[in-house]
Amino acid sequence: MNINLMIVLDILIRIILIYFIMMHGIYFLLIMLGALEQKKYHQGIQFREFKRISESPLTTPVSIVISAYNEEKVIVD
Repeated sequence: MNINLMIVLDILIRIILIYFIMMHGIYFLLIMLGALEQKKYHQGIQFREFKRISESPLTTPVSIVISAYNEEKVIVD
């Protein structure tokens, strides 16, 4: 193989490796930052906030329909 071709391929492989390491490092950093923000968000949520939201006149009611076959004894209106 030509020595110049080997040098070019070596440089190209190093560039690709550096790109790969940098991109995955950035992705890892973003995942860690997201996990920290998620933890802070969940620690800040209080049950009373959900209660206040559910009692608000602006909250639309939600109906959940579940199919039940031969379950007349346990269904409550």
